[in-house]
Amino acid sequence: MTLVTEPERVRVARIVGVLCTFNEEHRIRDSLGSLVSWCDEVVVVDQHSTDGTREIAAVMGARVELHPNVGLPEPARDWARNHLEADWIIFLDADEIVPATLAAYLRRVLTVDFPFDVLLVPRVNIELGRWLKSADSWPSRKARIARPQALDITTRIHRGMKPRTGMRVGRIPADKRLGIWHFHHVDLHTMVANVNRYTTIELDQTAPKRIKPPSALELVTKPVKWLWRNYLLERGFRDGRAGIVVAVTRAYYHFLLVAKRWDRATAVARSSQLAAARARLLEGHEHLADAAKRAASLPHPSPAGASTEEP
Repeated sequence: MTLVTEPERVRVARIVGVLCTFNEEHRIRDSLGSLVSWCDEVVVVDQHSTDGTREIAAVMGARVELHPNVGLPEPARDWARNHLEADWIIFLDADEIVPATLAAYLRRVLTVDFPFDVLLVPRVNIELGRWLKSADSWPSRKARIARPQALDITTRIHRGMKPRTGMRVGRIPADKRLGIWHFHHVDLHTMVANVNRYTTIELDQTAPKRIKPPSALELVTKPVKWLWRNYLLERGFRDGRAGIVVAVTRAYYHFLLVAKRWDRATAVARSSQLAAARARLLEGHEHLADAAKRAASLPHPSPAGASTEEP
């Protein structure tokens, strides 16, 4: 990979910004606002939002296209790059912002004759209100700027978009002024909810039909290994309290992934065992059904002091 420098301007390129959305009315104004001022066109590929996402996008000047809701942005991104007229596409999420310094930089360097096909852009990851600077969080470059057919786009979770084999790949310098600002999890509730959702998606995508249950040791070693790596080896402790919360939550992700493998592998047998246990507890109660019917035909108890004799 080669560090990107600013080339001589040759031919002006058509740059299109792409946002894939679902119910993002609470934050789409910021992400859209960081694209519409400098992109030649901004396209919102919406997965049938039920809030005001599409209306806000249209008012702000974006073109809105609909895509089936598949729970992930990658299929919508793939659709966009195959249907848009562009020399370059910048893919943004609704929780991301392009600062003016990066916008001006890209407007200068992205020409038709630019000597790269894909740019790896640093991201300023804001977790729980803090810019994380540990090894895997900064510069955390992602392939977000590319010629339309220069990327492999997969629906596999955490794989996202990768440069195709043979593409010329450049790196934007690790400078926060030239990074995409990523306002990820604003609170722990959202972070844990995403951990639960993403682990289920990953298990669905990667687990074979017949899952071998993990050992008890694996339930312990997997998360401990990730905690050791993220908090100590990658120096997550430099990020203060947010760093330890993020590190433990990432370790919990891997614990939950292993635990869900165990849960899925044993669910059928466990359900059968519980059904048998409930049946055993009901043994001897069969005769109560007839007794209950006989009891139903008897008169109800009278209030205390009331006469029970016929007139």
